[in-house]
Amino acid sequence: MKKKYDEHGIRRSVRAVFLIHSHGHPHILCRQRRDSTGAIEVDLFGGTLQPEEPEKDGLNRKLRKYIFNPTVGAKCEWVIEDLLSIWWRPNFDDTMLPYLPPHVTRPRECMKVYQVIVPEKCVFVTEPGEEMIAIPLFDLLREEVNYSPMLKSIPSAISRFALTCYELS
Repeated sequence: MKKKYDEHGIRRSVRAVFLIHSHGHPHILCRQRRDSTGAIEVDLFGGTLQPEEPEKDGLNRKLRKYIFNPTVGAKCEWVIEDLLSIWWRPNFDDTMLPYLPPHVTRPRECMKVYQVIVPEKCVFVTEPGEEMIAIPLFDLLREEVNYSPMLKSIPSAISRFALTCYELS
């Protein structure tokens, strides 16, 4: 990361929050995989942007790896909606903060989290070694569950919206 920082400057990345309705509660779709130590890692869909790449274009590029339409010839067109939060990496460690500390003049990374709406007929496909999981919002607020601060902040970030779940028949 330090070498890329020296070459290109701050790393920019984007993440997508997909809200779904399951069992009477809103859930967030995440990807789950094991890291190099064997520990389970849960993260939102998205990734690092190319230098000078616009945020929404980069998020669309990242999501094309995961979202498809099962009908041949049909398009699955998702919509990138509201910016929910901005996270900062002040140093070259794993710490991400929801604010930029005043003493940090050259942050190492800026990560933006967007709400993304996917049409009903789309299909998610994960990479080998990954699983897709749906986490209920109430689980993100439980103290005993070990999710990242960014994941745990999502219920607060979306609380400005009125969530209404409709049952389709």
